[in-house]
Amino acid sequence: EHFAASGITFVNYDANDAVAIKTCSHCDFPNLKNHGAKRNPFENVQWFNSPNKVAWGPPGYGILEDVDGTLTGAGAGSFVSAYFRHNLIDGLCTNATEWAHYDGSGKDALLCAANAGAPKIRRFG
Repeated sequence: EHFAASGITFVNYDANDAVAIKTCSHCDFPNLKNHGAKRNPFENVQWFNSPNKVAWGPPGYGILEDVDGTLTGAGAGSFVSAYFRHNLIDGLCTNATEWAHYDGSGKDALLCAANAGAPKIRRFG
């Protein structure tokens, strides 16, 4: 929470060791007890030659909120999150492998439409 990006341009994130956005809730403090599914709003985003859009850092969660439709191209209010099958909502979310095909990611992504509602990701166990 509390990280927002506005007016950001991503250029040439196309090499195997380069990714435009990496979520990381527990990178510096691995023993934190929070769930790691932080919501980060993005607006006024431009992409140039940047197919490696996101990698999900420890613990492998995150919610990238598209405020104005420029982050995802799926419209204002859409969002991208790490792929978990139980969050795949028919007709609202799709497995967006093009979002997380960066070699170091280890996880695909979900792209969810604005009308999917407020994203809440919970992990039990």
